[in-house]
Amino acid sequence: MRQALLVATGIALAVTVGCAAAGVRGRVPAIQPSQGPPGIIVALRDLSPPSQRVQFQASRAVARREDGMAVELNLVAPRRSGIETPEEVLWLEGKVPPGTYTGIEVSFLSATRAGPDRVESLEVPSVPTRVDSPFVVSPGSGTVLAVALRSSLAPDSPGRFEPVLEG
Repeated sequence: MRQALLVATGIALAVTVGCAAAGVRGRVPAIQPSQGPPGIIVALRDLSPPSQRVQFQASRAVARREDGMAVELNLVAPRRSGIETPEEVLWLEGKVPPGTYTGIEVSFLSATRAGPDRVESLEVPSVPTRVDSPFVVSPGSGTVLAVALRSSLAPDSPGRFEPVLEG
């Protein structure tokens, strides 16, 4: 019985060492890491007062690199992935090259505010809204940014959408 246990242990050890040796000598193909740039996702959290909450649609978003280059981000229909708090939604995503970024810029297409008896269209900014929040994208890793919408109506003109975004 003891001899059978030693033989079985020896066979198991030989198989383990043989598999490890095959991997070291390159006989077992290795999985190559993704050669594409890493992903970035931006979660939006609306912290504006309830009286200032609006529905809006962005038309374009870019991640701004330290060297001035702009990397286009995809606008996604607001959706929940299950990892955000109830007030957060996924908002932007994209593939960005590694580097140092100064923040993101978002252009808006439309905005509306629901009143007690009607929906009001709001004027949107004519220039992109900046989120000055530096971040670094490292090779082979993804980045998650959280952006907060602090207010959305212009104090001097309630018919104008004026987002204050902070990263």
